[in-house]
Amino acid sequence: MKIIKLSFLLLFIGLILGSHATPAMAIRWHVFFMGYPIEAIKADIVEFDYLNNDQDENSQGFKMINPPIERATQGELDTYLVSKKWLFYFAKFEKDI
Repeated sequence: MKIIKLSFLLLFIGLILGSHATPAMAIRWHVFFMGYPIEAIKADIVEFDYLNNDQDENSQGFKMINPPIERATQGELDTYLVSKKWLFYFAKFEKDI
């Protein structure tokens, strides 16, 4: 029984570490938990120059091709700012430019 619990724990830790290993995976993870799992898998992600004065040097802008459409406002969830903290990448949605 201990081996099963340990294997599930290691699998969970691996899933968390793997989901934040690259900027694209961080965006897909973020979109997946926003409630758009199919769009998180299918959408293409490209890097672009995000012009923001508040942006720090460890941040990059990314844009989704064929992004999900928000149900409440019918807006496209297409621009994301990804920042690197230590070894991990974290994404957050940025409003349209």
